[in-house]
Amino acid sequence: MADLGGGISMFVIIAAAFMGGMSTAMGSNLAWAGMLPFSTTTLFTLITVPVELDASRRALASLSGRDLSDDEVAGARKVLNAAALTYVAAFVTSLLTLFYLAHALGLLGGSDD
Repeated sequence: MADLGGGISMFVIIAAAFMGGMSTAMGSNLAWAGMLPFSTTTLFTLITVPVELDASRRALASLSGRDLSDDEVAGARKVLNAAALTYVAAFVTSLLTLFYLAHALGLLGGSDD
């Protein structure tokens, strides 16, 4: 659902830019109509971060009772941390994109375009 909202919102945001962004009534309406679903995808990525961090923590804890060497546990820790951090990166990217688009459309302080 988040992918669908994010994908559709991009087409609406592009249309808003072609319609003049916040400087016209149609552009303004399209800008808001595109930014709302995109902001929900940003919120969804934020909600996903703690879930994924906890999943990596639990996966590492489940390895503790196994017959693994210290090197194997250290390797698993690195991989699980990297996997969890991809969700943090996705949130930061989504948030920065949201701010950029809001500024470019004139929703945050206007646009020079």
